[in-house]
Amino acid sequence: MRDDLDSLTASRDFSRRDVVRTSVGSGFAAAVLPEAAQTLVKTDTTGLLAGEISIPMGDFKLPAYRAAPAGVANAPVVLVVSEIVGVHEHIADVARRFAKAGYFAIAQELFVRQGADTSRTCITGFCWGGRITWLYAAHNPGVKAGVAWYGRMVGAPSALNPARLVDVAG
Repeated sequence: MRDDLDSLTASRDFSRRDVVRTSVGSGFAAAVLPEAAQTLVKTDTTGLLAGEISIPMGDFKLPAYRAAPAGVANAPVVLVVSEIVGVHEHIADVARRFAKAGYFAIAQELFVRQGADTSRTCITGFCWGGRITWLYAAHNPGVKAGVAWYGRMVGAPSALNPARLVDVAG
């Protein structure tokens, strides 16, 4: 997976879905940050390979944000799971922070399609992504560590949330 991602570039064409995704993320940032529609912390890309990429998966290209330390082979992988609005600047900044600490961080647009190699993989997420972090860590024994910053753990099961976290994750 690392070799495939290193060969990708940050440039790509924008579809209507990309424009909507970007608009929703920007609107979310504006709603939660009173000063401006940007993250309060801005981690630079010095010494990193960072930016939006497309991961080829058969005839599909999965959009994602990638941040990795430049020149480092076989760095451990951290999947960064976004809130329900998708990957926006704060999530990208979290990926850059992990990359500065020596990790290959990737934030996939999970509402487009899912997929990742879990060899030496960790996962972290916020809000909706926190719930997904717990569920994925409980589901996949290959995940080495999971950190959920916050997210709903209890509630009545429903068609969209058939399992309660407290029943699934130890």
